[in-house]
Amino acid sequence: MTSLLSPAWVAVLKSLMIDAGMTEAELARKTDIPQATINRILLGGTKDPRISTMLAIANVFGVTIGQLIGEELLQPLDGRDKHHSKQCFIPIIEWHDILAFTLSNEIDTYTHSDWILIDRGRIDGCFALRTTPSMEPKFRRGSTIIVEPNAPLKDHHIVIVSLNRQEPTVRRIEKDGGDIYFVKLKALRDDLPVLRRASDQIIGVITETRITALDF
Repeated sequence: MTSLLSPAWVAVLKSLMIDAGMTEAELARKTDIPQATINRILLGGTKDPRISTMLAIANVFGVTIGQLIGEELLQPLDGRDKHHSKQCFIPIIEWHDILAFTLSNEIDTYTHSDWILIDRGRIDGCFALRTTPSMEPKFRRGSTIIVEPNAPLKDHHIVIVSLNRQEPTVRRIEKDGGDIYFVKLKALRDDLPVLRRASDQIIGVITETRITALDF
């Protein structure tokens, strides 16, 4: 191929493998591509794969090259709700990059390598995060959360919030009339709810959790 592919295509391949329950070894066997090559692709180490490699992978999953590289929508699997066939990519960002991302709402698809495929339309600007140990047991270790900015706030929603312009953290909200209170996920007896201040920024609502199905 004559140009570098967006790293987003790796997310498509991972999604196809997860949907098919296929391991690296199985994909290597079905495509006659060395497993080491498959591994490099999944880790983002192969930026300019051969067209023969792309075709072999696409043929195994019954998709086009355009669908494999993310330029065309994937068709829903048999039995999947066809109303949820619209698919798009959102970036998985680092916690320390949240504020910068929400200000610019831009990610360079050719330099950012961590993406997740979602199978229905979302509110503009949504993104994903890896969970942290402090979020257990509410969120399982190794999972990925989908965050939707500007989603309607409801009682007991769990949100990403910047308290008094500090580093973003996770809180559960409790609504009392027009007031919003923040509660720690692991609240102790002496941890009282904190009333929302003008300096607090609710970055987004956690609307979905994904558990990693395959270890890439």
